Amino acid sequence: MALWFPYALGAALLASFNPIVVKRLLRDTDVAVVAWAGQAFAVPLLGLTLVTFFGPLPRVDGMFVVGIVGSAGLNAAAHLAATRAYKDADASLVSPLLAVSPAITLLVSVFTLREILTPLPILGVALIILGAYLLNLRSTRDFAEPLRELLHNRSLLLALFAGLLWGLTPIFEKTAIRHTFPENSTAAAFAASLALALTLMPVMLWRARQPFAQIRAQAQGFLVLGLIGGIAPLMGYAAFRLGPVGYVSALFKLSAVFTLAWAYWLLRERGLPRRLPGALIMLAGAALIGL
Repeated sequence: MALWFPYALGAALLASFNPIVVKRLLRDTDVAVVAWAGQAFAVPLLGLTLVTFFGPLPRVDGMFVVGIVGSAGLNAAAHLAATRAYKDADASLVSPLLAVSPAITLLVSVFTLREILTPLPILGVALIILGAYLLNLRSTRDFAEPLRELLHNRSLLLALFAGLLWGLTPIFEKTAIRHTFPENSTAAAFAASLALALTLMPVMLWRARQPFAQIRAQAQGFLVLGLIGGIAPLMGYAAFRLGPVGYVSALFKLSAVFTLAWAYWLLRERGLPRRLPGALIMLAGAALIGL
């Protein structure tokens, strides 16, 4: 098993709890507040971890700044586009279109990062993308429904746009990691989270009414998000440092499988039998990548 595989799997497992917490927070909290606070609450833990366990701070250069700024800008735009898409369109149509991101990462990483790929893991990535697509379809009998709806629904174009942007963010994040001296994935994770929080803050202040009162009212939920957001990136960025970003990004999609299990168990959501084939296909893809 590749050294990066457990880190990517751990990040996916932790991130899988996010939708459960976010869904509960959104009952009484604006979307922009949840998007910002979920990032902002993670920054202190990431900073403390960096200073306590990974000091002294590494040297960085201009390409580190390019990587962090690029990641923050693309992530902020993707978050806003995906949130708008989820607001205006059915999740069963939006989620499959977001599944394109590992394919974009895989393709771009070959040319920008000069990563060498092999056939079996590439097949695994393809299976994970296929499984993620099937996981949220209304019916596997109408496989092309999200693609067909693209012609008539602007919100689904936003979803596809978000998926494309999230396919590019790992490239910038690995670039940032490579331009820390000595190489330090925790420093990149902290800087990227801080930059994203700073980017989303004006959006929150503009769109949300009394945002800090909302945060105080839901402080426990945001602390949980901060704990997840302070640990998962440590594993995710470590996986980026050690492995090909296309494979790592595909493994992150397994969070959807874990979320499916938590939703069935904790929220009593139905639909597990219908989604099981997609989940099994994703697990098979993960096994091929990890060989």
